Amino acid sequence: MTLLTRTFLAGSVARPRASGVRETRAGVAACLVLAAAAAVAVLGVGCGASTDDPSGGRPGPRPRVVSLSPAMTTSLLDLAPEADLVGRTPWCRGADSTPVVGTLEGVDAELLVQIRPDVLLVQPPASGVDPVILALQDRLGFRLIARRLDGLADVRATVDDLVAADVVDAAAREAWRASARGAVDGAPAEPERRILLLHGLDPFRAVGTETYLDEMIEAAGAVNALQRSGWIELGVEAIVRLEPDVVVVIGDPPDASTTLGALPWRRSPVVLGFDHPDVFEPSTRIPAVNAAFRAGLQAIPQTDVPMESEP
Repeated sequence: MTLLTRTFLAGSVARPRASGVRETRAGVAACLVLAAAAAVAVLGVGCGASTDDPSGGRPGPRPRVVSLSPAMTTSLLDLAPEADLVGRTPWCRGADSTPVVGTLEGVDAELLVQIRPDVLLVQPPASGVDPVILALQDRLGFRLIARRLDGLADVRATVDDLVAADVVDAAAREAWRASARGAVDGAPAEPERRILLLHGLDPFRAVGTETYLDEMIEAAGAVNALQRSGWIELGVEAIVRLEPDVVVVIGDPPDASTTLGALPWRRSPVVLGFDHPDVFEPSTRIPAVNAAFRAGLQAIPQTDVPMESEP
């Protein structure tokens, strides 16, 4: 914000006459009026600052941020590469020079007191935010952004929180929203494929509903074959009963086709590997992951998708 100031030059206010007390009082009053007007002008600039500026036009350094969530760190650095990140977890990417202050399981309270962040980001478990973090918030007065990231809506809400905390510019948020819209909306019109999404083979670990990876399946115009919520370990019989059209294995392990081909399928599904560096982080990169997943499914010829056998 540019402060409005007034420079008083010598002689700019009429000097009182030697014998005129009334004139002297008038001159003093004029000075007070001018000073008050300048103060009102300064306050007026602050009150009338554009709402497009998330900082409200306030000068000063960017807020000091500590992130205890790798996904939130990725979102932060994607939208505000110049952010003042002063603390992170060992798994946060793109911030190697930033000191490690802890993880979701535990934070170095002494180090956090030394760093004195303005904003702390955390992705809390179902049990809620660590009481140690809440106690530190009371002591240090930092702004706490705590959100579970179960889908793209949670990522959008986190980005809104970052804008409200003056960490991310509103313009960066709008640019991300615009780029994300095409990767999420408008799934191709094609026959629905039943997708079983696995993130482990020994044991079989599958992705259920109410997760951001289930949203990825939906954004590709397909349907999740596993209609149970959460991240679920499955046995061979349970997998075979699902009868998916396509089994997608995250990470694309070389033994996936052999392992899955040995199962007693009634009709063998197509096996597809999917490897993406951001697939396990529910961050601002979800739309890019969704687009890559959609492209992988579209590359499968429709003739390769198994059809129901005649009774």
